[in-house]
Amino acid sequence: MQFFNAAVAMLFVASASADLEITRDVKSIMSGLSGSVIVSSGCSKQDQYGSNDCDLKWGSNYTVSLNATLPEDVTTGATFHVDILLDGLVKAEFTCPLCGGNCSFEVAKHKQNFAMPPCPLVKAGHFQQVANFTLPADAPAKVGFKGTVSAKDSKGVSFAEVELDGKLH
Repeated sequence: MQFFNAAVAMLFVASASADLEITRDVKSIMSGLSGSVIVSSGCSKQDQYGSNDCDLKWGSNYTVSLNATLPEDVTTGATFHVDILLDGLVKAEFTCPLCGGNCSFEVAKHKQNFAMPPCPLVKAGHFQQVANFTLPADAPAKVGFKGTVSAKDSKGVSFAEVELDGKLH
């Protein structure tokens, strides 16, 4: 579950600001895949996929709980793809392995490179993970974002596609 902890931390740390407002819409999900991500507070709605319409206060503590059932192992060759527009002007688009490699990309002249956890990331079946985070108090910029995040298995079959819309302020 190192990836889950890293993904949540990246979302929060990379977007440090006064508030993180985020709404998500699950557009597609693989047959046999189910799950939810619950944020301990700050979200006004909840559906079958978990917390939604969130307004997270920087400098605050949160607990994020993942509860999922996967129809197959997440193995070498599985990827995630990010396609987001920042403030309607700057495109952030990249694809990285879900496990077993490095994730390298550049957004607005800021290069990122980090190791992903080893494969298999998750075995088929049910799993749960809980992570606690304290969000940073300050941020370097205010920005809006809108786009999609998707993940595919090693055969290129989509696990899920999620639209995100939000802002940091």
